[in-house]
Amino acid sequence: MAGSRTHKLGTILTRVQGLMKAEALKYEDRPLWYDVYEAFPPIDEPNYYRVPQNSTPIRNIFYSEDVIRARFVKEFGQGGVIDLGNPQSVSNCERFVQKYQHIKKHSSQMTEDELFKAAEDALSAEGFRLRHATRPMQEQNVSPSKQAPLSEEYADVQKDTATNQ
Repeated sequence: MAGSRTHKLGTILTRVQGLMKAEALKYEDRPLWYDVYEAFPPIDEPNYYRVPQNSTPIRNIFYSEDVIRARFVKEFGQGGVIDLGNPQSVSNCERFVQKYQHIKKHSSQMTEDELFKAAEDALSAEGFRLRHATRPMQEQNVSPSKQAPLSEEYADVQKDTATNQ
């Protein structure tokens, strides 16, 4: 089913006025912004099809750590689960970037590839396990017994996919 395209046909004010005229929306239940919008209408009516007159190009903003993050995601994937309930938790990607920048600050003679490898090795030494996203599971030396157990509901699906391959 196609979505509504009414946002292209008129302004939000005309649509709300139409709802009130058709008595689908009571005047008492009007949105908070309605009176302000009526008292101070915009100089140029908002229109979906209007082209901005000052179309200055928007510059891309890249930080030095963005290149590191992009390479991390390319090499290791998204980096695991992030606990959003704990504000002190740090993602593997962010931990990697911090370690990379720390090593770069203390040893300026290393190339970017060497820094990347050194950060990977340093995190491995600290006990953080980074899996390469491009390698198959067999090359990562991960035995199936060390994988997290699946619920019984998905165990059958895992068996079926293993036998089909």
